[in-house]
Amino acid sequence: MKTTTILFLLLIFFNTAYGQFSNSKLFDMEAILDPSTLDTRIIEDWHLVEGKIPTQQKLIEIHVGEFYKGEVFRVPVRFIVPVNGKAKGFHLTGGHRLPEIHKDALIKRPTDIELIKNNVGIVHTVLQKLSTWNNKPLEQRIDQHYFTTLDPKSTVQYFGWPAQLMRAITAAYNEKEYFEQGKVLISGGSKNGASPSIAVIHDKRITAVHAGVSPYATSGIRMRDKTLFEKAEKENEQYLEKHQIKKSNRFLGGFYGPSFIEKSLAAGHTWKELEQFAQQYYKEVFIAENMDQLNQRNVDLLFHPGTHDFVCYDIPLVDKDCQHIPVYLQRNSGHGHKIPFDRQPDKNQQNLNAFILKHFLGSQESFLSRPSVSTYQQEKYLKISFTMAPGEVAKSVQIFWMFDRPFSSTTGYIKELFPLENAQMLSQQSDGTWSTKIKLPKKGTTVDFYANFEKELNIEGQKYSTYISSPYQVININKQLK
Repeated sequence: MKTTTILFLLLIFFNTAYGQFSNSKLFDMEAILDPSTLDTRIIEDWHLVEGKIPTQQKLIEIHVGEFYKGEVFRVPVRFIVPVNGKAKGFHLTGGHRLPEIHKDALIKRPTDIELIKNNVGIVHTVLQKLSTWNNKPLEQRIDQHYFTTLDPKSTVQYFGWPAQLMRAITAAYNEKEYFEQGKVLISGGSKNGASPSIAVIHDKRITAVHAGVSPYATSGIRMRDKTLFEKAEKENEQYLEKHQIKKSNRFLGGFYGPSFIEKSLAAGHTWKELEQFAQQYYKEVFIAENMDQLNQRNVDLLFHPGTHDFVCYDIPLVDKDCQHIPVYLQRNSGHGHKIPFDRQPDKNQQNLNAFILKHFLGSQESFLSRPSVSTYQQEKYLKISFTMAPGEVAKSVQIFWMFDRPFSSTTGYIKELFPLENAQMLSQQSDGTWSTKIKLPKKGTTVDFYANFEKELNIEGQKYSTYISSPYQVININKQLK
């Protein structure tokens, strides 16, 4: 075989083995995967922890990396494994705080108990704002460096937190007497949903992500379309003035996290540079841009972005084109929305528990896939039909709608809720669709709507109510109705 042919085959092997982002702009994956650089400090060595189910636990501190030269990032990590036998894979979460992670974890949740019983490990770390764990000076320094350079590696949002999760995986698998290679599922909400969604793009060891109130797809506003951004800005100002609100949330209009536009411009950067930043990094942080490679890896995904969330401020702009991404939308949900439990139509929703147990323990049943939607306006009515995938059956379907919702990334978009009366349980029609019609107002511009589809999953003899949503739709009303 010729030398050139051998080199060509080796190149193909390298690209296949190390994946789409072996040349990532954000992460040096060789360093992420290297246990020799963890610089581990043992806080509590392996010990027995009694409880509803006994476990063995260990608490350490590890080196994640450097935001930039000289600014080191270290974090605590707690390992929780069965008493007898190694843990095969684990469930990783970052939604913990320093005081609690320094205490032994008492395994009480039924889902966690099932994992330990089935020899699946649990790993905890502290993925929070640095200022919440006595590291505010570091937070201020890296923020200043970011606004000076627009280098995302000097932020926790793009580099620090996702790297922290990936390094926690490296640390767990370095405990060879207690962990063996298996599935790795990461779950959480807000920063603990956004960070796993970045990490899974780059780290092939991650096999599932369940993320809440965190972004999964781009929109024109996120990509710095100035026309769209100015439209949102104008409508937001009008809404704030009309309702005598002093200011809007700093996340509205952000790229993947908070909106740093004002501070970046004040630091001397141009709008063109902000556009270039979005173009350079969007494929490295948004799930929607990576579905092909994630599907090839058989990664399980489920997103709970919320219908009224200031981080996921652009669901109407993105979700209609993301039917291939599993999404569940709880009505009027998001950061800061406290919805009375007994007023939620899907108050029995158990998506997370079902997702975790199905991923690790298996089940012959599957979550529903997202149905397709068709609409037809006829005089005073909008006719809507949902079509499920062949062979899929829903236990119940409920539609929610709203007229003239304020534009995405505005305070009005967050505050104006779906009216409780604008909800309807649907019946399946003879043609197999789930259909209804909505009476349109005499004067109106748009109709926003989506439906939630329920299915009960049986996992290990226990039934779990799961929900998936149809793609969120915004329909322009064709004419002013008389």
